Parts: sequence; structure tokens; C-alpha cells
Amino acid sequence: MHYFKLLKVISIVILCCFSFSIAQDESSASLVTPVLDPALPSQETTVNQIGSQAAQEEKPARSFLPQGLAGIFQQKPKQATQAQPTQASAAASQQQTQAATQASQTVDYANLKEGIEQGNLASDFRLLNMEGQTVQLASLRGRPVIINFWGLNCPPCIEELPILQKADREINGQYRGLTGSTNAYFLLVALKSNTEETKPFLDDLGIQMNTLIEATIDQASNLPYDIHDTESVFRKYRAFGLPTTFLVDSTGIIQSKRIGAFVNEEELAHYLKSVGVNWQPINN
Repeated sequence: MHYFKLLKVISIVILCCFSFSIAQDESSASLVTPVLDPALPSQETTVNQIGSQAAQEEKPARSFLPQGLAGIFQQKPKQATQAQPTQASAAASQQQTQAATQASQTVDYANLKEGIEQGNLASDFRLLNMEGQTVQLASLRGRPVIINFWGLNCPPCIEELPILQKADREINGQYRGLTGSTNAYFLLVALKSNTEETKPFLDDLGIQMNTLIEATIDQASNLPYDIHDTESVFRKYRAFGLPTTFLVDSTGIIQSKRIGAFVNEEELAHYLKSVGVNWQPINN
């Protein structure tokens, strides 16, 4: 009898506990669900909307890079895989650019102004050298030409001759006439002075360079009329102050001009750079 009563009490207790547990779960659900259920769909919707807007507005709104760089640093992975063909095309484009640069270096002589100023096509002339050969300026294109107008009675001209010869030797090697000037042509144009006067004068100074001179009467009688005398070339180049040096690049265009003597080797080296000749004087 007591056994059955005890069993009944236990059953009632278990039933009450079970009912209480269900009630507590329902109560918890009623507290949590109204907060989370509306929030989750609302939060997902908000994130999706912001994400779609960010995809459209992120570049202009958030990028602090220049417009050209923003596209590079903000590429998506799918776009990044397309960069490999671009590198190949960039290499091809670089080759085309180099070819275009080389083509642009071709000089249109027909439309180039001849004169004595920087950027002009150097005025052409023909003169004799001390070996009796005809030298035409235009025929020397392909190498830079340094034209030095000087005179036997010009002390500054004489003082700078060793500087010019040193540059000539170190750039071109031992003097062998025009055929030996393979890197740059150095031309001394002597005013109103023929070979008989000029050669002994230069020999006494120890100067041996390509020197253009005045034709003697006998030489002039056997020369074409278009062989200029030195005075006319001086006037053509307006070389009124001696010495005057014109530096002409390999295409025949004047790049720089020096009125007066070069004071030292470093100054001459600076001017030579204008025609692409990098000369570093050797200390003796």
C-alpha cells in the first residue's frame, strides 16, 4: 500500500517537472524568437543591399588612388587572370614604341631649316684640307662634327688647340686624317691661311688635326667653283669672334655653340655631351 502511494507521488513529481520544463521552453521561445527572427532577415537584407551598392560605389567612394592606379589595385580575381595576355601585349607595345622612337629619329632634311642656330641643319660648305683633299661637311653625317673657327693671329685660339687635340686623340685614337676619325670629326677651319702658312705653324705647336685651309691661287685654278674660301665660310657662320666652335650631331643638326676658347678639358667635355660624345679626359 505504501509502495503504491510512493510510486504515485513520484509520478506526480515527474509529471510536474516535465510540465514545468515545457512551459519554460515555450516561455524562452516567446522571449528570444521575437528579437532574433525579425533581426536576421532584416540584417541579411541590409548586408545584401550594402554589398551590391558597394560593388557599384566602392571605387569612386573609397579609393584614394589616382584613377589610373585604382583599377590596378582593385581588380577582382577574375580580372587578375586576364593580366597575363596584357603583359604579352605590353611587351609588344614596348617594341612598337621603340621602333617608333627609332623611326622618329629619321630626319626630314627637306623640311629642315638650314642655318647656324641650335636646331638648324648646319650650313654646308666645301673646303680643302692640308693634304689637298676636298672636305664637304654634309658628307661627314653619321658621326658628330666639331667645327672650330680659329686664326693664326688669335692667342685664345692657340691656347685652346691642345685641349681640342687631346679630346681628338682620346676619342678617335692616333691621328690618321679624316679616315681615322671614326667616333667624331674635329675640324679646324683656319681663317685666310693656306697650307704653306698653316702647316709649319701647327707643327711648331705640336698640333696635328684635321685642318681646313684657304686654297692657294694655283689650287683655286684647278678647283670647282663651289669650293668655298675660308672667309666666306666664316661669314656664313658669323664666326666674327674667334675662336668659335659649333658642335653638330651625327644627323647634321647643330646642338650647341661656344663663342670663345674652352677654358679647360672639363668644359669641352660638357659641350661634347650635347652631340652624344661622352669624353672623360685622361690625366697625363
